[in-house]
Amino acid sequence: MKISKPAPLLLLCALLAPALALAQVDYPDEMAQVVAQYPDSTVEMAMKMQQGTQVMLRAKDEPKKVFGFYKEALGGDGWESQMEMAQEEGIQGHWVKGDRMMHVMVTQDEGETAVMLMLGKQP
Repeated sequence: MKISKPAPLLLLCALLAPALALAQVDYPDEMAQVVAQYPDSTVEMAMKMQQGTQVMLRAKDEPKKVFGFYKEALGGDGWESQMEMAQEEGIQGHWVKGDRMMHVMVTQDEGETAVMLMLGKQP
């Protein structure tokens, strides 16, 4: 029985897969134009859809402090608060400015703080 050598492309993919899994996702420009990325947070996911842009971050600080950062940044830039709700699971808020809306949801997740940012157009 003959054992064939692995195809070079398969070997390259096998070597690069762990590095790709650890790659940092960039904070989207359209989100950065509205609000800065939370200091020392990491971007886990960024997705641009027809409805807008969605970003998932991880931070080490407690949810209340992280939410306060976004509340202050958005309020200071003329975004009008439409809703703020604190529950056992986390804190969320909704802001509008002109025809745009921003939703921020901050929760505790496995010892870290998870942040979901959603930027889009008003319906």
